[in-house]
Amino acid sequence: GRNMTPQTLFAFDQIKEKNCYVADNYATEAKKAALYDSGRGGKRFRLPDGRELLAPASAELCQAPEALFNPSLLEPLENQIPGALETRGHGISRLLQESISQCERDVRPELYKSMLVCGGPSMLPGMQRRLQKEMACVMPHSIVSSSSKFRLHLPPHRRHSTYLGGHILASLSLFDTIKMKRSEYAECGPSLVDRKCC
Repeated sequence: GRNMTPQTLFAFDQIKEKNCYVADNYATEAKKAALYDSGRGGKRFRLPDGRELLAPASAELCQAPEALFNPSLLEPLENQIPGALETRGHGISRLLQESISQCERDVRPELYKSMLVCGGPSMLPGMQRRLQKEMACVMPHSIVSSSSKFRLHLPPHRRHSTYLGGHILASLSLFDTIKMKRSEYAECGPSLVDRKCC
């Protein structure tokens, strides 16, 4: 791997968020991009050091985010990046629905009402609309038919929600009773989480 400085990672995030998007219909977007003459157009992006990049208007701008919904798009990477498909399987909407369906039946309605979308990819244009559409296809009909029972929330500070949640948890007095050392986890495995946190 290359030496990735925080500035480089920040620039990559900025390029991704200003140029990439989540397509409503990936197949349609890919066809449009194939017809587009890549020699024309695109979006300009200024790097922190002042250099400019031209991000071409192509299917690649929505292909990377599409892998969140269709992980099979990552299959060509398997030979180039060992382990790229370790999370092989369903897309984000199916995983979210399966996670909720594994919870106790009486808490599921509350979970469907309070789905929180966080992290860097949630910043991409079109994410909320597409995830809403995809979730409607995989959720139980009784939930979909009642719009008041199904809500996606995208908080304003969602890019840093994981850090903020960890920071809040670590500041609670409860944290001392649930924290675990790496050596403890190595010895006990995932069952330690059940013992300390449940």
